[in-house]
Amino acid sequence: MIFLISYGFSLDESNLFASLEFRVIIGTNPKEKVMDPAVLLPDNKTLEDLENIDFTTELLRIKAYRISEGLLAYLRSVLINDYEGDDKNLLMVSCPRSFEFEIYVLEFAVKLLEEFAKSNQGTIFRQTSVE
Repeated sequence: MIFLISYGFSLDESNLFASLEFRVIIGTNPKEKVMDPAVLLPDNKTLEDLENIDFTTELLRIKAYRISEGLLAYLRSVLINDYEGDDKNLLMVSCPRSFEFEIYVLEFAVKLLEEFAKSNQGTIFRQTSVE
């Protein structure tokens, strides 16, 4: 029973089922560069609109020491128009095709997670985490 109460509230490396879930904005303007990862995190008004939350945001899940293919695919889809490398025509959302672009995506992923930690969603996660 304690397992069910604690399930999902920490990234305890010994718990294979532990994960962190957070929401990101689905619709971004493809003509504007995404410079600040904070624009990908929904505001409180969006998070409180439970009736439409699945239409305006996507739920991403990450686990400790695991590559989150969902997070990387999401970031590729958002950042693909910002990339200006010579291999731009090779890029795909579903899989890595360019070493330089993947580095760009991974660096942005770190910034997004740091921004999440500072956001309201991150505050709520910290308050509900089991130590």
